[in-house]
Amino acid sequence: MIKVMHICSDTNIGGAGRYLLNLLQNSNNNKYKLYFCIPKGSKLKKILQEENGKVIEVDIVPDKSFNIKDVFKIIKLLKKYKPDIVHTHASFSGRVASKASAIGKTIYTRHYADVNYNFHCAPILKLKSKTLGILNNLTCDGVIGVVGECIPVLINMGIDKRKIKIIYNGVSPIPQYTKEKKDEVRKKYNIDTDDKVISIIGRLSKEKGHKVFIESMKILTTKRSDVKAIMAGTGIEESSLKNLIKENDLKDNIAFIGFVENITDIINITDVQLNTSYTEAQSLALLEGMSAGIPAVASNIGGNPKVIVHSKNGFVVPVEDSRAFAKRTDEILSNQDLYNHMKNNAKKIYNKQFTASRMTRQTENFYDKILKG
Repeated sequence: MIKVMHICSDTNIGGAGRYLLNLLQNSNNNKYKLYFCIPKGSKLKKILQEENGKVIEVDIVPDKSFNIKDVFKIIKLLKKYKPDIVHTHASFSGRVASKASAIGKTIYTRHYADVNYNFHCAPILKLKSKTLGILNNLTCDGVIGVVGECIPVLINMGIDKRKIKIIYNGVSPIPQYTKEKKDEVRKKYNIDTDDKVISIIGRLSKEKGHKVFIESMKILTTKRSDVKAIMAGTGIEESSLKNLIKENDLKDNIAFIGFVENITDIINITDVQLNTSYTEAQSLALLEGMSAGIPAVASNIGGNPKVIVHSKNGFVVPVEDSRAFAKRTDEILSNQDLYNHMKNNAKKIYNKQFTASRMTRQTENFYDKILKG
């Protein structure tokens, strides 16, 4: 049995947490034993334990990649469990601890790809980042990037290209509701049966471009009276975004529902999904929507064009172009033949490239390769 210790510093259920959940649900339990080291109080504990995951809560600083005291706490943990693989997520402390303890091989996943990362910054900042990249290189045996756009970022940070493996994110398919169940969810959010639902799912931070989403809805609602939008997520931009919705007189058009642990309800009533990000590796929310046949309009940035194939399962539009988002969304909603075409293609592309089982098998194959040296 190969023991894999996942170390994640997150306290909320974001992309990394859902990634871990998908790995757990699809792991080959006859070959791999998974452990999950998380901070005390993390919301990940509940969802991982519900899938019978072995969760180990440690008194480490939450939502912080590195803390020297945490390194020693994790070393103690690794010496106790003696994993064959240490797989880290947003935890440089975990990588340092793994190498310092000389226990097992070390892998980390790069869950995001800022395409502008460090390419045009001041020399002193570039030097600092390069140094950190070299340290990253020394403290890992392999790196998983979730999209090809991660490669230049990782290389620019000092990572040896030979250590990098691109494995696309994968998600479990979203369960499909009956019409009666969908109507119940619509009623919960005060959405009429005939309304067209536009959703955006993700943390409320500047790089996610929610202001563009709101601007797009302002444009769209001047043309259509049947559109309702759902914004799911929490974050530092929450207050300013609520004010923006109020200023644009969109309180009756946009439902601001906060953090949602399970997005199944939202996906089941969504007609078109939007991703207005300024930077994106590979959106799990888009993949989950595709599993249910939801067309999307997404920023032409990062990994989005690999997921949303223009004119096939949605449209990609220029970053920050709220008019383009509104126009393409209206185009999808106004043409039933186009909608059905994109719906069918979304499911086909998902089944071919973005299932959780495919991602898990490729990740386990990478484990085997790293262990063989």
